[in-house]
Amino acid sequence: MNIITLMIAGLLAWYVWVSLRTKEQARYEGRVACERQQLLFLDESVVLIHTRLRRNPRGRVVFKRCYTFEFTSDGAARHHGQICLLGKQVESIEMEPHRLPIDEHNEY
Repeated sequence: MNIITLMIAGLLAWYVWVSLRTKEQARYEGRVACERQQLLFLDESVVLIHTRLRRNPRGRVVFKRCYTFEFTSDGAARHHGQICLLGKQVESIEMEPHRLPIDEHNEY
């Protein structure tokens, strides 16, 4: 193999490795966001919906990856959420409107 082929293979391997790490981070952040709101993170998975190049606050060009996930507040209805990572940093987490979980300590 020539050097260009090796470089392309190396870049591809690096991209796949970083993508898998980012997906794991998105899964973790989605689960934590659900736990904070007493919601159930469904299927323990996130799905990549798009990847784009963007500048981070320091001006560096990084990948912006957005993932979708599902959650429930009552065990019956599924709702969608979206998490976007700018490089390794969470840029945003959005969740569809949903019923608030019933607080067992309060009756109202």
